[in-house]
Amino acid sequence: MQQEAQEQDAAAVKIQAIKKGNEARADLALKKSKVWAAVEAGDATALRAAITAGEDAGLVDETKGTPLRVALESAKWPCAEVLVGVDAALGIPSATELAVWAKVQADRKLTEGPDGEEPPDVASEEYAAALVEQMFADGPKEGAHTVKRILTLGLYAGGRASRDETVELSFDGELQKRDGFAVSLAPGGDVFVGTYVAGMRDGVGALRTASGACYAGEWKEGKRHGMGRALGADGAVYEGDWKYGKRHGRGTYTHKCGDAYTGAWFAGQKNGAGRYYQAAMGVTYEGEWRNGELVAAGAETEDGSAFFGTYDQGRPSGKGAFISSSGAAVFGEYTAPPPAEDAEEGAPLVPATWAGATFGEMDHSTKLMMKKRFCTVAPRINLCLSGPPASGKGTVAENIVKEFGLVHISTGDMLRAAMADSDNEAGQKAAEFMKAGELVPDELIVALVVARLAQPDCLTHGWMLDGFPRTAAQAAEMEKNFLEPTKVVILECPDSVILKRVTGRRSDPETGKIYHLEFSPPDGDDKEEVMARLTQRDDDTEEALTKRLAAFAKNKDSVIEAYPSALIVDANRDKGLIWEEVKYFLNK
Repeated sequence: MQQEAQEQDAAAVKIQAIKKGNEARADLALKKSKVWAAVEAGDATALRAAITAGEDAGLVDETKGTPLRVALESAKWPCAEVLVGVDAALGIPSATELAVWAKVQADRKLTEGPDGEEPPDVASEEYAAALVEQMFADGPKEGAHTVKRILTLGLYAGGRASRDETVELSFDGELQKRDGFAVSLAPGGDVFVGTYVAGMRDGVGALRTASGACYAGEWKEGKRHGMGRALGADGAVYEGDWKYGKRHGRGTYTHKCGDAYTGAWFAGQKNGAGRYYQAAMGVTYEGEWRNGELVAAGAETEDGSAFFGTYDQGRPSGKGAFISSSGAAVFGEYTAPPPAEDAEEGAPLVPATWAGATFGEMDHSTKLMMKKRFCTVAPRINLCLSGPPASGKGTVAENIVKEFGLVHISTGDMLRAAMADSDNEAGQKAAEFMKAGELVPDELIVALVVARLAQPDCLTHGWMLDGFPRTAAQAAEMEKNFLEPTKVVILECPDSVILKRVTGRRSDPETGKIYHLEFSPPDGDDKEEVMARLTQRDDDTEEALTKRLAAFAKNKDSVIEAYPSALIVDANRDKGLIWEEVKYFLNK
């Protein structure tokens, strides 16, 4: 008995020694690994060289983390981009299953068979049977199931959400949604390594598409969102901010030809201040872009000569100045006829013509002056205006349109127009909800707003949304659709004052004139006769107005929270004072 115990103890000591030896060797391998060293240093060039030299890209660390996972979690996007392109770095537990998937992807890309015959049809039963025979000689029955699963579902290794025992499964064997860090290899060739939340990519992750494009960065609700780096199939690279799947914020886009833009983006387009380097010509444009087009810039060549001015549809337009490399300056103006009304889309424009006169010698400080003088453009205002009934919002809106030229959008008018248009699909869907006595969903309202604000008048002059958004949900839906106001104005007025303004309103059914029993009652010889026939609108009663004020108050704080930089205006004052405050805010 004692001898048996001693033998067991000796065996345990031996196992522990072997374990420590393995750990020591693994630790030594990690320390020697050039792949890990490159990832820790964030050196994508060294990483690529190490992998090319045959270094193990899938060597795990003491936490069982792969180099790819660590690169993602430490925001080393260029390293993640390199690693997601290497099958051995993905972290698939079964080497055989990974080999099967890789074989399928290689066969998909074939344009002909080994002897010049038609390429294999990977969707056919014959192909699946041949693949089983080739890859699973020792276990064809099990191999058939594996091949079928890879061909139809791909490979997935990672977490699943916990099952809610109170919810009945739709079918036996139903899987829960993907959740946590995982590796997903789609049957069509796309690869994703990263985190999932409720079945959607959310957090950090790297996506490699079958076409060769790649994105490594942050995700939200299944879309690129946050910081990230994208490599296009054409070799172009963007690194910077993303929002709901589009370049949005600040970032750098580098074309394969060497051209590069660094600056502001909005909903996937250059929009705001930026710098564009045109490699072939050696010209750097530094200025302002709107909706993807250059509108004003200083364009400087490598020899120091420059042009400062504004642009219209890619052509120089209006007043500007040339400065030569020797310092001579010419002031003048570009003119060009507008495009013909019947011109086909994409037809070349008539070049602009220049007229100017020599002015004298310039220095470096003069270039700064020229940029300020000829390249400054007024910021575009996109405004949300909100306020309770009878707060003076209509008067403020009229003044804004007159002063700033914004396109006034009333969602109520817009909705009625859309419902009256039989060709407007969203409008007809809204009409169905209205006929059923139901509220029109926020998604549908926002879809109508998106379509309206994308029209040329709003893009050119800026827009003013009157009374929208009304709720936090609508504000969130607007954000997802890149409807971001540059300014928000919210009028406030005590309920007691509004009640007095509204409940005292009366209308003359014969003339249509509006009176107020206290502020502007009927006068003249027939005032008693007019007073006798005045009527009150149903929604001007105290009961109806109280409900409307309660609805506004309920959602006001949510809207303010969505737009913390909003101007809150005391509307219980002289109209002139209110307007001066609003105008000053919009001009800032």
